[in-house]
Amino acid sequence: NAILKIDPSIKVNPQKYYISLRKNRNFAFIKIKKKKMHVVIMLPYETGTNLIKKHELEQLPAGVQNFYNGPCFNVTLENEDNLDEVLKALEEAYKQQSR
Repeated sequence: NAILKIDPSIKVNPQKYYISLRKNRNFAFIKIKKKKMHVVIMLPYETGTNLIKKHELEQLPAGVQNFYNGPCFNVTLENEDNLDEVLKALEEAYKQQSR
């Protein structure tokens, strides 16, 4: 719901192994596991470290970034604490892709 508050025309696109968030292009990929949720955000890793302080970030290898068609990083969410900083990063990724 918080994603759709940014822009109601954002599409939540469910696939077999992930859910993508897109407007013109995909700007985030969500993979849901049993106890965790992995969110791949289409922003450079350096931008992610500035925006997200309280969650575990993982810089993806160059081959994986090529698969996602651009610079990206992975955020691991284990609980709902500090979810607002991840939402800020998603909003920033949305603004970057709509340029």
